[in-house]
Amino acid sequence: MKPISIFADFYGIDNIKGDINIDRLTTEIEHYIEKYDLNGRSRSNKNGYQSNDLDYSIIKKQFKEISLLLDTIEKKCKDFLKKDNIGLSNSWVNINNKNNYNKPHCHPYSILSGTVYINVPSDKDKDNGNFTFIRNREFLDYAIETYTHEFEPLYSEHNKTIHPKTGDIIIFPSYMMHEVDPHQSKEQRISIAFNTRAIF
Repeated sequence: MKPISIFADFYGIDNIKGDINIDRLTTEIEHYIEKYDLNGRSRSNKNGYQSNDLDYSIIKKQFKEISLLLDTIEKKCKDFLKKDNIGLSNSWVNINNKNNYNKPHCHPYSILSGTVYINVPSDKDKDNGNFTFIRNREFLDYAIETYTHEFEPLYSEHNKTIHPKTGDIIIFPSYMMHEVDPHQSKEQRISIAFNTRAIF
């Protein structure tokens, strides 16, 4: 009898560098923060900077590359689900300096969530804010002694770490618990995170 997987989780990863001018995008993000959102907010971020939700009315009028990025994100999400009735509900900027990180969290009241990496330092000997999905451990704690090689890694893995690069976009179901590891580089790590909603 062959084990059948149920309740499978999933995520997608792509790169947007061919669609977006990263240098221009970075400059626009800096200008937006300086002009409209210098103080930001504190949510899952431990130190570091997190903006308030981006003001789309301002973005569309003044920030061409950010606007193009948001359109690209929405298209990627539609392609990911193979559905047209999904759109962005909110998005925000994260800037992590050395030792900054994001605590485990999920994104309620959303369908898909994700992150676009605007700048990821390329220090090969450092973990620059790796993104980690966290699996519920109840099965692991309850039945750890029953594992056989046939069940690995289907049931034995309790996290999945992704090492993002500049331009990467990660999309995942909003209920999935995740965290961002402490940033080790002296160079800033910049990303834009987002949530989506159904459009009726």
